[in-house]
Amino acid sequence: MSLYAVTLTHPWAAMFPVKDAENRKLRPPKGITHLALHAGRKPTGAALESVLEDAAYIQEEIIDYCLNYDPLPYSRGWNRAEFERLETLLAGCETLTDKLYPVCSAIIGVMTVEDVLAPTQTREHHVSPWQALGHWTVVGKTVMLEQPVPCRGAQGFWKLDDVTRETVNLEWKKAK
Repeated sequence: MSLYAVTLTHPWAAMFPVKDAENRKLRPPKGITHLALHAGRKPTGAALESVLEDAAYIQEEIIDYCLNYDPLPYSRGWNRAEFERLETLLAGCETLTDKLYPVCSAIIGVMTVEDVLAPTQTREHHVSPWQALGHWTVVGKTVMLEQPVPCRGAQGFWKLDDVTRETVNLEWKKAK
């Protein structure tokens, strides 16, 4: 069985397991049932500025909205404490610290895919506050690995090699 993966830039990798959707411009592989989540390499240089901008966006636009206005996440069984943890994690990120990217260049979790949504231009049919307009969205529940599995990432949807896939499967079974 193939296991596809996506590489997540920081700080997006730190948003799982609360983040229940992954957005891509590319269409996901047909029949995808599971998706390994790869935390990308530690950001340096200009990428650090992007991390700070993304952290501010997540804090102001998503976390605040979910904590204060939107009942949708809780109807999907999300835990308010997880959103509060993310809020604390992102608070005061004017100076970047390793708390935003504790693990780099490793598989950190496996999402069981519940749905793949075609790009939409309206929020009318959104099922997740993490869903991005104009992107393919993979929605599901993620199990975080207790022991991340080191490996190189890639762009787009990519297949894990046999050895890495077996190691991820063992860690995933332990975490379930």
